[in-house]
Amino acid sequence: LDGTGRLWWNRWGVGSSIPTSLTAYDTTTWTIAQSIPQSSTPSSDEIAIAPAPERFDVPYCRQLEKNSSGLVSWITAYGSPVVADQDLELRAYNMPPQQFGIFLNGTAQDFIPTPGVAYNDLCVGPAPGRFTSQIFQADLWGTASIHVDLNAIPTPSALVAVAPGDTWTFQAWHRQGMTSAGFTDAISITFQ
Repeated sequence: LDGTGRLWWNRWGVGSSIPTSLTAYDTTTWTIAQSIPQSSTPSSDEIAIAPAPERFDVPYCRQLEKNSSGLVSWITAYGSPVVADQDLELRAYNMPPQQFGIFLNGTAQDFIPTPGVAYNDLCVGPAPGRFTSQIFQADLWGTASIHVDLNAIPTPSALVAVAPGDTWTFQAWHRQGMTSAGFTDAISITFQ
């Protein structure tokens, strides 16, 4: 990214596809707005980018321990906090590649230090719900996502519907090899 807001993307050896979004370490997401070829050879393109829509989730419980990929995993939400829109996607980043995991939810922020074989902390509660019908396997970059049906949020006792004004918390749990596990940070969303 240069001082004019232009990003210079070197495609050499990367292939011909250009990503549709970029995410910085600080969780700022940028959306690709335009690609302008600079030459007919596969060397570089100029890409105009724009900031993604404002975040509606509130991160908390930042994890400090790096996982086996050498990174700290984190979670964010995309879509809309408006219940009637039925448009919520949870996405976790920087998890160990190709490891299995599950997204969790709660109705409050909680803190349970290093439960079980986890190397960091569980932060949703008081009794976490599990999206067991949407178990994921992280891709080669350690990313996984699910679409959330706001009419069927899992709790330990039943599926419940989110109502405007409700606040829910979300976090992802992931495997770390065969003997350990970890969590992303957590987010809180107040629905409208």
